[in-house]
Parts: sequence; C-alpha cells; structure tokens
Amino acid sequence: MVLHARRFRENSRIVEWFTREAGRVATVARVPRRRAAATLAALQPFREAMLHWRGGGELVTLTGLDAGRHFPLAGEAQVCGLYCNELLLRLTRRGLPQPALYGAWRDTLAALAAGGAPAPLLRAFEWQLLTALGYGLHPERDSETGAPLEPGRPCHYHPAHGFTARPLASGSLTVDPATLAALQRRDWTAPGQAAALRRLLGRAINHLLEGRPLRSRALLRALTRYRTGESPP
Repeated sequence: MVLHARRFRENSRIVEWFTREAGRVATVARVPRRRAAATLAALQPFREAMLHWRGGGELVTLTGLDAGRHFPLAGEAQVCGLYCNELLLRLTRRGLPQPALYGAWRDTLAALAAGGAPAPLLRAFEWQLLTALGYGLHPERDSETGAPLEPGRPCHYHPAHGFTARPLASGSLTVDPATLAALQRRDWTAPGQAAALRRLLGRAINHLLEGRPLRSRALLRALTRYRTGESPP
C-alpha cells in the first residue's frame, strides 16, 4: 500500500510503498495520459496492490500494478490512517521485510474503515510498531534491577531507560498504577486511561523521531479541537 506519493515529472510520481514481502520500497511510477485517472486512483493511500518493478538500489521503476482492496477512510479516520502511514515512512528502513508490521497496519486501516474507535486502534498500532522496530516497551519489570514492578505503586518511564521504580533521568514520565496495569494487559480501552496511554506511547514515538514533528499529528490535533474541543486520539 502507498505511504506517500509526490510529483516527479509531468507524467511521473515517486511513490513510497510499504509491502508485506519487501518492506518499504520507493518507485518511480509513470502516469500515462490515456489512463491517468485510473493510475492516479491506484496510487492513492489505503489501497492494496500487487506491484511489479525492475531495477535496484534506493529507487526502482514500477512496471506493473494490480489494484486490490481499498480501505475507504474519511474525516478523522483518514487523518488517523495518514498518521500510521507517516510513522511507517519516518521510522522503517527500505528493503527490510516486516510482514507482522504490515499485517498490523492493514488491520488498523480495516478497523478504522469499519468505524472503530480511533484512540485504542492507534495505541495498539504504536505498540506493535515499537515492538517491530526493536524498541518495545517492557512494563512488567524494572529495567534497572530486573525485578517485577510492584503492583499498586507508581513508577517512572523514560525512553532511554524504560520503566523503573525511581526516575533515572530528567524528563522521566511518572506512570500511575492504573496506567501501568492497563499497559501490562495491553488494554487500550481501559476506562479513564486514554490520555495517559497516548502520552506514554507518544513519548516513546517522539524519542525515535528525534524531535521531528509529524504533519499528520498536527492535522489530527487541529481537526479534533475544531470538532470537539478535546484532545486528539
């Protein structure tokens, strides 16, 4: 499926894909004048496709495209889908197959298209993304001592240190017992924990982004505040 596309020449696009078998792939795609509408439709986000290309290196030439299932997203769901796409574009490496992550992404888009609640879907995807990248959270044990974190007591989280009973660095995030318990259960719908889970997983994602802002996150924030005055999912 397409992560991002941009104009290259008058009749060409550079398209970034995330594929099940080859991971992230960048292609040059020609847009024939006679079939421009159909070709551009197939190059839109949230549509599966069977790809054929030639060449090697960082940029290959797309030689064939068979469009598959489309996940129709609109409004908030569309921005959430773009957020997932942007995370994959920014944080995955080209040419590294990650079929489990592809499956998680596809399932997230399908659930959003079916009207699923965005917040828990995004938290689950963020968790799976961090795990696939080798930066999975381990909320069961103290990363400093290896001992199990004591139930019913707050702890601290820092992306460089993990979860600890005491803060190891400035900027550590205090995690209350209810949030820790929800995280240990992978319960993204835990009552009253939506904001805390978003903040904690967001801290881990921001660490990997190294301070680079996400356009989709800003768009989601603006859209949510315009519609409801609340925080984004």
